[in-house]
Amino acid sequence: MLVDGQNDVAIELMQKVVFPLSGAFQKQVTWYADAQEAIFKHKLNQEDKLLSDLVFNVATISVVVILVSIGVAVFVGRRIQILANELESSNQDLEGRVNVRTAALKLTQEKLLEKNKYLKQVSREDGLTGVFNRLGISEVLTSQLLRLQHTQEVFSVVFIDIDFFKIINDEHGHAVGDSVLKSVATKINEVVPEGCAVGRWGGEEFLVICPDGLESVLQVAENIRQAIASMEYEGQNKVTVSLGLTQAHEKDLMDGLLKRADDALYQAKREGRNRVIVA
Repeated sequence: MLVDGQNDVAIELMQKVVFPLSGAFQKQVTWYADAQEAIFKHKLNQEDKLLSDLVFNVATISVVVILVSIGVAVFVGRRIQILANELESSNQDLEGRVNVRTAALKLTQEKLLEKNKYLKQVSREDGLTGVFNRLGISEVLTSQLLRLQHTQEVFSVVFIDIDFFKIINDEHGHAVGDSVLKSVATKINEVVPEGCAVGRWGGEEFLVICPDGLESVLQVAENIRQAIASMEYEGQNKVTVSLGLTQAHEKDLMDGLLKRADDALYQAKREGRNRVIVA
């Protein structure tokens, strides 16, 4: 334990040495804290400035990007509109051309069909008499035979030959012969019922196809014979025809059917001409 004298010395020592040292240390600590605070605030200000600059730059870039995007969109939109207008104009022009070509093609096709129809008619028509030629009447006969096989629709054929036609040509000339052929063909067409087909088989021979049986077609053949025999011809006193008639059967082929009619025709010739023979 200190005595009174020692206490006084200790107190004096504290006042003169310890207290001043403590105040200086405290000031040093305060200065250091203030310095650190100043450094921190400076760094914080720098970081705030950097952040502000960064935000500003990002905002600027964003605005630029938006403006560029808007500009590009406007440019692309206008370009697309221009291309769309050009495409529409091209389509309209193309459509117009196609319509013109289509109309021209349709007209050409119609003309071609009409020409083909005419050529088909000419190819199946006898140029002198106007009735079917051999090709045309053969097609009709083929069609009738097929119909007979499928539907049993009967029909008959008549072979007709102008009697003494060679003498007519020899004595009066081919011009008179041609006139006789045309007159005979016209008269046959006038006499036969509707639905019958008349064709020139060759030379002075004609073939008639009628969609009916022997009894009915026999009357038709007789009407033809009488009508031709009663006609008057320039340079000729009288012209007659011989006729061979037969009815088609389901199993007939064209050659066999025509041979029966032709045999009947020549039998009419042998029996004196100007008559109808049925086979």
